[in-house]
Amino acid sequence: MSNELDDKINEAPGEAIGEKLKNVIGAIIEFEKSNNTKELVIRTGNAPDLLKEQAPLNLELKGSIYAPAEYAKHRANTIDASHSYVEVSENQNFIRLVVNDRDPVNKATVVGTLTEHAEARLFGFNEDASHTIQNLRDKFKKLRHYFASQQEFIDLMAKLNSFNAKIETIQKDVKNEQNGSTSTALEKKINSEGADITYSFKVKVRLFQDVERKVLLVELYPIVSADQVKFQIACVEVYEVIENLKFELFEKTLADIPSIPVFNV
Repeated sequence: MSNELDDKINEAPGEAIGEKLKNVIGAIIEFEKSNNTKELVIRTGNAPDLLKEQAPLNLELKGSIYAPAEYAKHRANTIDASHSYVEVSENQNFIRLVVNDRDPVNKATVVGTLTEHAEARLFGFNEDASHTIQNLRDKFKKLRHYFASQQEFIDLMAKLNSFNAKIETIQKDVKNEQNGSTSTALEKKINSEGADITYSFKVKVRLFQDVERKVLLVELYPIVSADQVKFQIACVEVYEVIENLKFELFEKTLADIPSIPVFNV
């Protein structure tokens, strides 16, 4: 630095020097004044990339089956599709969206899960449990809100209230084909005097979280249990309804995540 410039710096107030140096483009100025010594430091070049110094976020979000599509919709401008992918498992009921997998700061994982709703088990479809007529009356009174209509509930309760059947024990001779001997066996059967005691009705329940209710046909089958007429609650079509519903939900969610590779796992 020339003597002339040294003299000007020494003579000029610190504030004035700072104001003039602010006009130097691309420079970071540090001005120190200690006793009678003045030092001018000019640094040129690019400022440090602060993002590279940030700790990885490792963002992980969990939500309903719609969560990956919602994230992709609202964060579309931050997603690098070439470094993102989707994993799908219909057996385990989840869709996993991984975005920006090579970016330690902006990488994110969003998992959407199809979760069974509590209403799916209210009626006890296809379980081994059996119920007496009184059990069914009490149970359905508490669940009347989930019948497809009020009339469905009224009609079923009328049938249950008029139920009339008894158990008969029949003796049967059973012949042993190997030695020709004959033994007596007792067989119990339900005598409803010709009346049909296999009842059917419709209910409206949610099978999965965040999914609208579905109408299902339910049937009551009579069995003999401990010298009583009991009923099992069956819903044959629920399995097909679940499979179709899962297919629709997965297809809809994946359609809302465009341009990102999908892998079945």
